[in-house]
Amino acid sequence: MKLTRTLPTLLAVAALVAGCGGGDEEESSSSSEPAEVQAGAETNETFSEEGFDITFEYPEDFEDIAGLTFESEAGAEAGATTAVGLDGTNLIAVQRFDLTTEITDQNFDQVKPGIDQLFSQVAGEQVSGQETEVAGLPALEYEVTIDQAEDIQTRAVAIFDGDTEYLLNCQAGAEQRELILAACDLALETYEPQ
Repeated sequence: MKLTRTLPTLLAVAALVAGCGGGDEEESSSSSEPAEVQAGAETNETFSEEGFDITFEYPEDFEDIAGLTFESEAGAEAGATTAVGLDGTNLIAVQRFDLTTEITDQNFDQVKPGIDQLFSQVAGEQVSGQETEVAGLPALEYEVTIDQAEDIQTRAVAIFDGDTEYLLNCQAGAEQRELILAACDLALETYEPQ
């Protein structure tokens, strides 16, 4: 099975450029201590965007990040892309890919090497996704340092729902990493296909 065409994935790396106006990373990192991130909190917002048949919760401090572009990518172009976060570096990017092959538990082992290859190509080193489940759906999780100099890391989770892939890319610099990882856990814990 040739995966570069049948199973597109995209991984954001290095600098994300956001035309979000307002605060920058320095401003957001000097803010007061964030409230505890937990599922079901009254202060959580719910991700529900046109073009995405999924929902999940995220902290109310997060804003929509407009004008998101990726410096490096592999595979096919996303059918839809958006993000929520603190700024253009500390965020959860969400992408939808329309696949030509339905991904199931039965063929997951056959397609994983190709997905690993695409993520490795973008990461610049050999990486292997950890098999997991999100909302009962097969998923692969990758953790990659994407900018050594600025200590930017990403936790990307590719979730497969039949012939659709959703990629949640939780990216953070050192100062906001704890908050972004907690928000990523919240998003994955509350993720629901619609």
